[in-house]
Amino acid sequence: MKLVFYFLFAAMFYLYSVFPVNKQKVLFIMTHDKDLTGNIGAMLTNIKQKAEFNKYIFITREDYRFNSFPRSFFICARFFLLKSFHMATAQSIFMDNIFLPLSLIKTKKGVHVVQLWHGCGAIKKFGQDYNDGLLAKLEKLANKHTSHFILNSESAVSSYSSAFSIPESKIYTVGSPRTDFFLDSGYINKIKEGLKNKLPNLAGKKAILYAPTFRDHDVDNPKIPVNIEFITEHLRDNYVFIIKLHPHIISNFSGLPKSDNLLVVDSTVSLNELLVLSDILITDYSSIIFDYSLLEKPMIFFPYDYDFFIQNGRGFYYDYSEFVPGPIASNEHELVNIIRNEQYEKQRSFEFKLKHFDFLDGQSSDRVYNLLYNS
Repeated sequence: MKLVFYFLFAAMFYLYSVFPVNKQKVLFIMTHDKDLTGNIGAMLTNIKQKAEFNKYIFITREDYRFNSFPRSFFICARFFLLKSFHMATAQSIFMDNIFLPLSLIKTKKGVHVVQLWHGCGAIKKFGQDYNDGLLAKLEKLANKHTSHFILNSESAVSSYSSAFSIPESKIYTVGSPRTDFFLDSGYINKIKEGLKNKLPNLAGKKAILYAPTFRDHDVDNPKIPVNIEFITEHLRDNYVFIIKLHPHIISNFSGLPKSDNLLVVDSTVSLNELLVLSDILITDYSSIIFDYSLLEKPMIFFPYDYDFFIQNGRGFYYDYSEFVPGPIASNEHELVNIIRNEQYEKQRSFEFKLKHFDFLDGQSSDRVYNLLYNS
C-alpha cells in the first residue's frame, strides 16, 4: 500500500512539474524530528535571517498519518494535491530523514535536494548497511536523487558513503547545522533559565539523563531493562534521574516505578533542552553522544544487550569499547559506583569532540547556506 502512495505522490509531482520553480520557495521535509531544535530548525532560522526567501513549506509525519475518516480524507488530499505541488516548484528541499517518495522523483536541474540527516554522527549501522529488500532499494534511489549530503567531519565520510550508498563527491563536510545551537552560549543560557520553572524539582541536584538508543524490536513491546528503582534509591540524595525515551517507544510505554528523584519527560521538553540541562548522560548506542560531547560533560555507557545487539541488531561502524568516550558499566552496581566516585573519562570525551567535529565555531548553518547559494 505504501508503494502505491509513493507512486501517486510522484505522479502528482510530475503533473505539477509543468509549473516553473519558485525561487522564493523552500521546502522542509521534517519526518524525523518533531520540533525545530534539529537540523531543519537550524537551517530555517539561518535562511530566514538572510531574508532572500519568502515562502516556507513543511512536510511532516502528520501530513501522511491517515487515521480516521473524514480527517484522513482531507489529510490525504492535502498531501497528494498540495504537498506534491510544493515539492515540484521549490527551489530548495531540506530533509532530516530519507523521504521515500523521492525514490520515484527526479527534481529539475538547479534544485537543491539536501540531506541534513537527524544526527551528528553514527555508531550503529543504518541505511544501506542495515536495511534490505524493497526498503533498501527505495532508499538507494531516493539517495541517488539527493544532491547534497551534509556531514560534520571527514572522519565519517566513508561510513556515510556506505550507509547512503553514494559517492563521496556528494558529501559536503561543512558541519551539521544543529551543532550551532550547542555552541551558542546565549541559546544555552536561555534554555537553562526556561527550565528552572518547567522542572523546579531539579534545584540543588545533579541531573542524570538516561537516553537509550532506539531498538527496532522494541516498538510493539517497549521496555526499560535497567533497574530504575535500584538506581534512584542509591542516588537519592544528590541526583535526579531523567528518562528520555525514543518517540517510537514512549507512546506505548507505561509502568515505571514512582520516585521523587525520577523524572520521565514527554515531548514538551526537547532533547536539546535535556542535553543542556543534564550534568551526566547515560546511554548505549545513541548518536546523541556526538551532540553531548560539544557540551564537554561526562558520559557513561550502559550497553545492557551488547552481545544480542552484535548478533541480532544493527552492528557498529567501530569497535564499541574503543570508540565510546566514557566508562562502560555492565550492571547497575557499576553504574552507581561510577557516578558516586565520579570515575568519568573527561579527557577522552574532549578528544572525541575534536575528532568528530571539524568545525567548532557555531557557523555550520552559514556554511551550508553558502555552499548552496554563494558558490
